Amino acid sequence: MNPEIIHRQLTELLETIQEQFETLSHIQGPFPQIEVDLLRDNLRKFYDQLTLLEKTRAGHAPPQPAPTRPPDPTPTTPTIPNTPPSFTPSPKPPHSEVRAGHSQPKPPDLDLFASEEPTFSMKLKEARQQTLPPKNEPVQHLKQLISINDKFSFINELFDGSLKEYNDAIEKLNGCNGRNEAYEYLDQLRKKNLWELESGTLMKLKEAVEKFHS
Repeated sequence: MNPEIIHRQLTELLETIQEQFETLSHIQGPFPQIEVDLLRDNLRKFYDQLTLLEKTRAGHAPPQPAPTRPPDPTPTTPTIPNTPPSFTPSPKPPHSEVRAGHSQPKPPDLDLFASEEPTFSMKLKEARQQTLPPKNEPVQHLKQLISINDKFSFINELFDGSLKEYNDAIEKLNGCNGRNEAYEYLDQLRKKNLWELESGTLMKLKEAVEKFHS
């Protein structure tokens, strides 16, 4: 797979993970299990894609020339002196040998995500410092009416997994002057992307647009 495509998918996953974590960090009490499962699933996808990117970049590295082995020297027959053999006792090994009843020290555990600290972990730390608007604050943007679960459904089922196309569509629907103009643009998107009229996902998006422009 093209490394650029994998890098784009990693960027979109990271943005989605940050939004999920931001939502969880402001929930009072126990986390909803479905939100935790979605975040865990995206973290797993992020790690798998990162591993794939590493393997892909390694596969594109220029081949290294094989080391040349120097020719073996001409064997010579050693001269054995006519002297009686001498037996020298083998020296005892140093104190590094393991004595009975003493176990070797346990190697430290490896952190599989240590290499991601400069990017992934720092973004999550920044998300903790952000605050959500109060619940009673009036809706100022269409995206405030779309839950995280619905957002994932819209991206995957309506926009073929493209976060950029989803964001562009939401911004244009948000800026429409009234419900009729929003419906016209939504119908243009339906014809362009070949959405089915009976699609439940499309109906959810239409309901959010109708509520926002009511």
